[in-house]
Amino acid sequence: MHQLPIGVIAVLAFLAGLVASFWVAGVFGFPAPLFWAALVTAFVLGVLLLQKPRFFLVITFLYYGTFLNGVLFGAFAVPIPFARLLDEFILVVPLAYLVMRSINRSLPRGATWFPFFYILLAILSYKVNGGSKLASFRMALSYSRFYIYWYFVRALGPWSEKEIRSWIKLIVVFAVVQFFANVAWQRNVILTRHPDASIGTMGNAHIVGHISAFALMLLMMYYMADGWRLPVSRRAVMALAMLLIGYNFIFLTDTKHGLVIFPFAVTPLLFHRSIPLRLRVSLILALVVFSVMSLLYITYGPYTARAPLSEYWRMIRFSGKGYLYRVV
Repeated sequence: MHQLPIGVIAVLAFLAGLVASFWVAGVFGFPAPLFWAALVTAFVLGVLLLQKPRFFLVITFLYYGTFLNGVLFGAFAVPIPFARLLDEFILVVPLAYLVMRSINRSLPRGATWFPFFYILLAILSYKVNGGSKLASFRMALSYSRFYIYWYFVRALGPWSEKEIRSWIKLIVVFAVVQFFANVAWQRNVILTRHPDASIGTMGNAHIVGHISAFALMLLMMYYMADGWRLPVSRRAVMALAMLLIGYNFIFLTDTKHGLVIFPFAVTPLLFHRSIPLRLRVSLILALVVFSVMSLLYITYGPYTARAPLSEYWRMIRFSGKGYLYRVV
């Protein structure tokens, strides 16, 4: 059977895509040559990143940490077409990587059935709640991002201890940067504007709060595992980082649900047999201080002291976030 040369196939595919782009670009109002050039560039970049998946993971971390809905660092609008859809476009790389690993039967074992249950749940949600198919698909895709990246990171393993330490440092440094960014937004270390203005570099106050909570847990767990053996100077740096991140988390991001659930999330460390007793006592004292500071903020904060504490507790329990936390 006669086969066309690969070069001819590539040229024909390029011309077919260019012709198709005239129709697609016309629908969305973009110049067809520019649209096709951007599409080809994105495709080539995607193929390159598939060859360097761990580098892609770092780029993705920085992207989510500095860019939201077309706004860079929460301040500078970037005129990128489809900026609000970039989150979905970026998922192409980890999904393609997972598909390739699946075809090669080289995915880690376990956690196999969850994607099927998630798809079934998304379909049931669409049938019960109604709405357009496109909106339901985007909602399901948006909520699946965490799981997609979890499978992606898992498939990139095994991770060495050095690589894990590097990621911990990156997340902690990034969380500390959020404190200084929020001080700049508030123009003070005390909350002077609405807490939703404490958007850090991520463009969203609650996301900053959640990354702060995650970094704080990483620091606490590392300190209790190995960090307490470090020299005094390095332990002082870790303590300063925890102080800045904790202050930002409690007083500048208004993540009240996170403040309530954080002590419960850290409590299992008290039952880990390898942790010395004095460190467990120190953790109890730290959680008490954290809880007292959180209670003071919720009770007397300039933008939260609008209702009795019982009313806020009712809101935390019965809001949509409250239902979600209970399900989790």
